[in-house]
Amino acid sequence: MVKNRNLSIGCLGILVVLAAGIVFGSESILALMRKRDISATIAVVDPNTGAVTAQSKAASAQATPQPTLVMLPNGSIAVHLAWTYKIGPRFPITVITTNVSDSQNNVVTTDMYKIDCGSETLDCSNSVDRVLGPPKGGTWTAGTYRVDVAFSRADLAPTFAVASQMIRVG
Repeated sequence: MVKNRNLSIGCLGILVVLAAGIVFGSESILALMRKRDISATIAVVDPNTGAVTAQSKAASAQATPQPTLVMLPNGSIAVHLAWTYKIGPRFPITVITTNVSDSQNNVVTTDMYKIDCGSETLDCSNSVDRVLGPPKGGTWTAGTYRVDVAFSRADLAPTFAVASQMIRVG
């Protein structure tokens, strides 16, 4: 009787170890397949034609600085945001903030966009164009501006840079 009981406990132990291995192994595979990418392209829009006159290369968090773009005083800044989330179990709400700062680091205009994938668990991919016009005065003052695009995930304090671009007006 003691021999059968030890055999049962040993088999149960082996089953528990196998089950844990399967669970952790499948979670590890899903973690490797999981993808959460956000990119941004910053462009200058001609006020007369509405056409993009200059733009940065698509940037992500590891981007290198881009050359300075030149903009007319009544131009606009267009930010093309693209995201690809794959393999959940759920996707966090992501807030993307674009700040335009002048040479004294004063924020002169800002924009915020929220990515909410709802109950989607396998794939949430899309893109959106956001346009930032001149500050309240109606035109951009001659000088250099820095456009910073960053994101944060809901309930998490850290903010992660996506893109940064210098724009010269004048």
